[in-house]
Amino acid sequence: MIVIGGGGSGLAAGVAAAEAGARVLVLEKASKLGGTTMLSIGSFTASRTSYQERAGIQDYPEWHFEDMSKFQSEFEPKCNLQLRKLLTSEAGNTLEWLRSHGVVFVGPFLENPHRVPRMHNVIPSARTYISILRRVAEKLGVSVFLDAEVTKLTRKNERITGVEARNVRTGESLSFHARRGVVLATGDFSASSELKTRFGNSDLAEVDPINPLSTGDGHKMALEIDAAVKNMDVIHTSYEKPGAEIRFIPPPKDWLVDLVPDSKLFIKLLGKVFPRMPRRFMVEVIKIVLTVHSAPSPRLYQEGAILVNKEGKRFTEETKERAIDVAKQPDKVAFIVFDAKVADKFKQFPYFISTFPGVAYAYLDDYRRSRKDVFFTSQELENVAIKADIDVGNFVNTVDRYNESVRSQNDLDFGRTILPSEIDSPPFFVLGPIKAWVLLTEGGLAIDQKCRVLDEQGRAIPGLYAAGSAGQGGVILPGHGHHIAWALTSGRIAGTNAAMTGVAF
Repeated sequence: MIVIGGGGSGLAAGVAAAEAGARVLVLEKASKLGGTTMLSIGSFTASRTSYQERAGIQDYPEWHFEDMSKFQSEFEPKCNLQLRKLLTSEAGNTLEWLRSHGVVFVGPFLENPHRVPRMHNVIPSARTYISILRRVAEKLGVSVFLDAEVTKLTRKNERITGVEARNVRTGESLSFHARRGVVLATGDFSASSELKTRFGNSDLAEVDPINPLSTGDGHKMALEIDAAVKNMDVIHTSYEKPGAEIRFIPPPKDWLVDLVPDSKLFIKLLGKVFPRMPRRFMVEVIKIVLTVHSAPSPRLYQEGAILVNKEGKRFTEETKERAIDVAKQPDKVAFIVFDAKVADKFKQFPYFISTFPGVAYAYLDDYRRSRKDVFFTSQELENVAIKADIDVGNFVNTVDRYNESVRSQNDLDFGRTILPSEIDSPPFFVLGPIKAWVLLTEGGLAIDQKCRVLDEQGRAIPGLYAAGSAGQGGVILPGHGHHIAWALTSGRIAGTNAAMTGVAF
């Protein structure tokens, strides 16, 4: 059996298939395993888990299913409810399966509108999924080829029989035969300008992806054999619309949590220690995660912050949609500018810079401590621009012109109507660079509840399965922890079914 993609869903598929008795080959086009899973926060939302039971929390998959519709996503009517039911029924089983292999979680934590705590946070970070599944795969005899870019699905009598690939480093052509089937675990298409434009997201075509390797390879190969796709116009979004999210640029050095050893023994030790630590300690650790991975709150602009580009110029109406405009600036970056009046607010609830809802909130002082690379302050307006490497002359003129707009309550440039106060009280602050990213594209190949890929007539394509973002199949995944849960759950299901029901020939 062949699995295309070595991220969370691909490794889950490979391990599950090997456990079911299949010989498995995982092909990954990157030089290392991990995919988008490695770039996530790593929370896993599930019901009926041993962690809930230990905490005395009564929960049911039926409740979980009902609560997912309460997020009030504008895309809710497009959701494949059969696949959502599959997720909520099986996510708890997947979490326990991961636990059996040594993955450790803390929690669960509550995120509204869930009626009970369901969000489990992996220890110490999302790379744990990859490191542990990789080791399990090795023990089970799963073969892994890196730098192997799959370019085509091969088939005989309508059945998928293997793949054609190439060695990214050498250019050598490769061909692999699959006796039991192929699982597409190739991620989303957030890095494909072609697919984003083709399916109606031309505004996002040039917005950079979080994962530059998410080029929609599985989508493209499956479309070539007339597979059906669902919700290709839906882009994952948090604060921003129509589908990109503003985040701070990544830290220049390895993040502290990623330096923590990922040995199974050490993870097990952390699992015993973390629950016994004061909640305040865990919150402080999560705050570090927030300052690296989360979007700055739009409330900053509502309270008086503005956005400027590296040339020191405003470029948008800050209180409305901002991400696409940020992506059009020089170097695709921008900076958040405010003064002491705003800063004094964003030191305590409810004025947070970023949040992991219901778990932790990161305030201005957290960014001062954890993200010195994006935090600049000075008593002089000119000096804060110099520190942030912004054009000083334009920056001062921009602030002066904005202040004039506040005084007249008439935005002279962009028609902004929320103009609470001038930027005139030292110290002055700049946060950034920030950048617009496409985090995930929600559209995927149509699949059934066995994760078999379907054609335009709704028929299963023999020998072809899909998991993760490639096989999202129309299911909408609002809130935290559902994308990871779907990736690993659909991977486990696809791998098991490909191994057990695939017809040898």
